[in-house]
Amino acid sequence: MDLTSTAPFPTQFLQELDNGEASNEKLQGVNIWNKFEWHKTFYAVDNHEYTTVFITLICGLCGLVGNSIFFWLVGFRVKRSPFSTYVFNLATADIIFLCFLTFLSTVKIFHIYLPFSTYTGLVLAETIADDVGLGLLAAISTECCLSEFFPIWYQRQRPKYTSIAVCIWFWVLAFLLLTLNYVICNNSLYGTACQGYEVTQAAWTVLLVSVLCVSSLTLILKVQYSSRRPQHPRFYVLVLLMVHIFLGLGLPLIIFIVGKLEERTYLSKVTPLLLCVNSSIHPFLSFFVGILDKSQKEPLRLILQRVLSDKEDPGGFNETSCMETMEMSPGRGR
Repeated sequence: MDLTSTAPFPTQFLQELDNGEASNEKLQGVNIWNKFEWHKTFYAVDNHEYTTVFITLICGLCGLVGNSIFFWLVGFRVKRSPFSTYVFNLATADIIFLCFLTFLSTVKIFHIYLPFSTYTGLVLAETIADDVGLGLLAAISTECCLSEFFPIWYQRQRPKYTSIAVCIWFWVLAFLLLTLNYVICNNSLYGTACQGYEVTQAAWTVLLVSVLCVSSLTLILKVQYSSRRPQHPRFYVLVLLMVHIFLGLGLPLIIFIVGKLEERTYLSKVTPLLLCVNSSIHPFLSFFVGILDKSQKEPLRLILQRVLSDKEDPGGFNETSCMETMEMSPGRGR
């Protein structure tokens, strides 16, 4: 740590801070009252960082508009299906993440005073939404694989409220894990427990990413080499695009969590922008996939309906998708 930025504090405390021995109360005092250190650790401090934060803010605002429209259409205008439940919750997570990210970006740009406890709460909510998004992507990709490898079981034996239960699970789990992080890692009495939590969080993130990679790769191979369906269903194209973009843009976050990098590294500065692009692009990907091979103009509702239920037959007619079959079957639902 650069001790020159904390010059107003006693030398003994600076030594404790440098050795990681400072108490929790002292650390909170630094974050709340020392304007120099607070400026150094939170606000943008150079032109390059100002530019990055400003681009993040503009991208986040555009993403909020797109995700809000997407949220309304999927939630209230498109026919319900198991996959639409996942997509609806994914849009919800993206909106929450972008709301807090754009607010924090505004605070950074204009140097608005923000108490340490408020900042921690905002980052907590932002992280919960991002964790839920990763889990939902893994769940969507896995369910696509199940519908391809076990179509009869998927249509007839799949539990009725699987989509709802999985979505609730990811929301509750993310909230509990991040709340434990806030309670344990902000108390100096739980130093060992905090290290254990960090290992658990890193392992959980690696597990989700592994499931995401394996399921998406399996889906690619299954659809690519399937003799009965050489043309990709639009929804599978959408899922694979989302997965590839997340792995490209979300990789810095994975490295940051697993590697526990320092706060002021270049990677930590660009990670919010990359995650912002990842969350903002989802609705635009859905509309883009929906208008593929379609020259005439159509309402956005019909475009999304086609994406969420389309499995085109190369012979020239549309076959019923697994999702539509489930909705038409007695006793089936989301």
